[in-house]
Amino acid sequence: MKNFLKIFRAILIVSLLSFASAFASSEHGETGHGLSPKVIHTMGFQLVNVVILFVGIYFLTRKTLSAHFKKRREDYLSQSQKAEQAKRQAQAELNELENKIKILDQTEAASLLRATAEASDLKTQIVSDALGLSKKLKEEALSAVALEADRARGQLRDQLISKAVGAARSHFEAQVSHEDHQKLQVDFISNIGALHR
Repeated sequence: MKNFLKIFRAILIVSLLSFASAFASSEHGETGHGLSPKVIHTMGFQLVNVVILFVGIYFLTRKTLSAHFKKRREDYLSQSQKAEQAKRQAQAELNELENKIKILDQTEAASLLRATAEASDLKTQIVSDALGLSKKLKEEALSAVALEADRARGQLRDQLISKAVGAARSHFEAQVSHEDHQKLQVDFISNIGALHR
């Protein structure tokens, strides 16, 4: 805003001096730099119009320009404060990380020993678990083998019984005649009928 006023004053002074010198030279009968009174008169009106224009612009825009630059200044200060706060926070985080790194460097040997001990314990635990699991798998395998053997024996027994019954039936049918077979059926039916009574 102050710059605007300085520029306005400079333009006003230059215009007034030009107008005054042109007017002064025309009054003495000199045409000056080829300026006639009509041209000087026109320049006077133009000067008044320019002055009115600049005064009007100044009064119309001074509050908005002032508010605009005041807002820009506040925004700049706000951004500057945010940047400063972010810088302080980043510096604090950097210091914290550097402290953690120092602590880690100091406790490196202890951490390595602790990790070695934990690895040894974990190895022992894994070996123990593996032995227990292998023992359990062996027992389950033996149990499965025994179960399969029992099932195979049962199938063999069923096959033997089936073959023995088939052989006995063939032998019985070959030795028993048709009449004997009918007699056996009648006896069987009568025995069943006696049971149901």
